[in-house]
Amino acid sequence: MAFPVNRFPWAVTLISLLVSMVLAFSCSSPESSEQFVRTGKTDIEGSYPFVVDFEEGNSYDLDLYVNMVCGNVKFAQFPGVSLSLLWESPQEEKFSEDVFISRENLDKDTYFVKSLVARYREDLMMDPAGKWGLTISVPEEMIEHYGITGIGLRVTRR
Repeated sequence: MAFPVNRFPWAVTLISLLVSMVLAFSCSSPESSEQFVRTGKTDIEGSYPFVVDFEEGNSYDLDLYVNMVCGNVKFAQFPGVSLSLLWESPQEEKFSEDVFISRENLDKDTYFVKSLVARYREDLMMDPAGKWGLTISVPEEMIEHYGITGIGLRVTRR
């Protein structure tokens, strides 16, 4: 039995190229992204570093989350955690603020593992657009006493 010979190999190549181009141009950036920095991977000062690319004309929701290994008995005494945030613009201007995440922000928990999630900003538009640095600092005694294993940042484009 003989197989038919493709008489137009350039047609197959052209169709494959067109389909590839359509697929490549139909992709867009995801609606949300998450970054997580483990406590063992902090910078030299013990801070949690993040880089966020804010596109021009878009607004964003930002959520902070804190993961910890903390039993139920110890967590019952957890007062919440104060985070010091330092933003650095693409032009190296710096802005700081303090954020408090309370135990009421408990999102997931087992007997030993807790995850706190808190809305940090809603409908945020950064000026100027571009890559902004964010450094989050946590008091060392909170990290040790409540077993903070890392801090995360979720950025959702609106």
